[in-house]
Amino acid sequence: LLTMDNSNIPKTQFEEMLIKRLDGFYGESTVSTTNNITNTDLQLIYKYLNCEDESTLDLRTLIKKLEQTAIDEHNVVEKENQLWQQFIDCVKASGRSLLETFEYFDTNNNGNITREEFKYALQQLRFPVNDEVIAKIIFLVSGEPESTRKLDHTDTFNYIEFCDLFEQRSKNY
Repeated sequence: LLTMDNSNIPKTQFEEMLIKRLDGFYGESTVSTTNNITNTDLQLIYKYLNCEDESTLDLRTLIKKLEQTAIDEHNVVEKENQLWQQFIDCVKASGRSLLETFEYFDTNNNGNITREEFKYALQQLRFPVNDEVIAKIIFLVSGEPESTRKLDHTDTFNYIEFCDLFEQRSKNY
């Protein structure tokens, strides 16, 4: 399509080409809803490109935006990797396991600590923390945003599960 003189193509042609490419990528015999592009998907693409109300699509703009998205995503992953490595290094440098560090703050020995105790424990590891860093560490270890984690009314979480996830994740790092 980009060999055409004009990079603008009708949206209907783009949609047909996209569906053909997906069929070719996944194999025409594949019967799966995961490779079907929906109207919602198309509307998101058009919204991303600010061309919802237009009848054509500029392929060069699409390619530039996709390239920028890939660069931005790479930068996010790099920052997360640096934070993760810094966290691992602080745990190793402490001479204690992460579990031992958290156990010190678990005064009632129930396997739970508050978010503030978690923050203080990380400070004891000489890990520079703020609320944003804590949220990122919880996400990097658990794979889920802090806002979706199950916290009880006292804002505590199970550090034993967290440490298990940390050990698994650090082995794979």
